[in-house]
Amino acid sequence: MSAAPRLFALALSLSLVGASASAEDADGRVTRLERRSETLLAQLFPRREPAPTPPGPVGDPTELTLRLDRLEAQMRQLTGAIEQLQFRNQQLEAQLRRMQEDV
Repeated sequence: MSAAPRLFALALSLSLVGASASAEDADGRVTRLERRSETLLAQLFPRREPAPTPPGPVGDPTELTLRLDRLEAQMRQLTGAIEQLQFRNQQLEAQLRRMQEDV
């Protein structure tokens, strides 16, 4: 699966973390999202250092907010990487078309 559909799936999963979810349920969802985003980042940036392991169950809503903030930052990073890859892909396609026209 390419990065764009994975990012969409991650964004969709993130949107499912609703305000009405219990803290325990939200913690489980955030943990799963953190794992997914780390997997995506590792695939896009193989030499990148992994994020620290998230703490155990969240008892404090502030901790959950911090984790969500980190996920949002990772989403921005992934979105930027996807945009760069799309731009590079367009450049390579144009270069290939020019080479085909020359031949």
